[in-house]
Amino acid sequence: MTSNPGICFGIAAAALFALAVPSRANAGGPIITAQQVAITLKTVSQTDTSSGNLKPDNFTAKTNDIFAACVGTPPTKTQGIYLFLNCSDLSVGGTILAIETQPLTSLAAVGTMAIDTDLLVATTKDAGMTRTSAIAPVEISISCNGGATTAEFFGVMSLKFSALGSAVCPDSGQVKILGAGHNTPPGDFIVNSGSSIAVKKRAGGISTIP
Repeated sequence: MTSNPGICFGIAAAALFALAVPSRANAGGPIITAQQVAITLKTVSQTDTSSGNLKPDNFTAKTNDIFAACVGTPPTKTQGIYLFLNCSDLSVGGTILAIETQPLTSLAAVGTMAIDTDLLVATTKDAGMTRTSAIAPVEISISCNGGATTAEFFGVMSLKFSALGSAVCPDSGQVKILGAGHNTPPGDFIVNSGSSIAVKKRAGGISTIP
C-alpha cells in the first residue's frame, strides 16, 4: 500500500503561531518587507487498497508541517516561515525562508515567489500616485531538505498596500494555489483546490535576512 505523501511534511500541523517579524529598509538600498506566511496544502496522491484497487490518498499539510520538512524539527513560538519581498521592485520576486526571530537567524531556504508584474492590475488613489491594492499572477517554487521536498504552485495573488516610510509596500496578501510536488519518499502528489498561502501583515522592523 502506497505511503501518505504528508508523512514527509513531518509532525501533524499544530495551530498556526502569530508572530510578526516586521519590515526593514537597507540603508541606501531597496526596501525589503518581511512577513510571516500561513500555508495550507491540500495534497492528493495515488494509493491502493488491500484488494489491489486504486484510490486517491488525501492529506492536508500546514505551515508547521512544511517548516518541519525543511528544517528537520517543528517550529517553536519564535520560529516561522517568512516571505521577503523587494518593495522597491516587485518584479524581482520574493524569497521564502524558515527563520528564528530571537535571535534573528535563517534556519533554511524554503523557496521563492515570482510575481508577474507585467500582468499586475492595481488600484490607486491620490490621482494614481498611491497604490492601495493589486492582483497579479504568481509562481511559487518550494525546494528544501536537500531537494527531497519540491513543489510548484500557481495562482493569482491579491495584495494590499500601505505606507512604509516614504514608500508604499505590500502589507498583506492571499493566493489560492494549484500545482504539484514530490517527496522522497513516497513520491508525486497534486496540490488540489482548497490550497492557499496567506501573507500576514507587516509590523515593526527587522535588521537583516536574507
